[in-house]
Amino acid sequence: MINQHFYIARLIARYLSDEIEEEEQAELTRWRNESPENERLFREICKEENIKQNMQKRLDPILRKHKVDIY
Repeated sequence: MINQHFYIARLIARYLSDEIEEEEQAELTRWRNESPENERLFREICKEENIKQNMQKRLDPILRKHKVDIY
């Protein structure tokens, strides 16, 4: 089950970066259609505000290390 979670996470990441292949898109769509919870999770992950928060969490340590202020 954990492997499936990682695989779905990878598909979502590829979807968000616009690198997903047609077959992968079909698999992601199948997973989304399996349950309302899967669809809800997908939509939550893909919300722009959540993506921005995640990027900020990842960038902040790098920016501090290099003493860069973009805010």
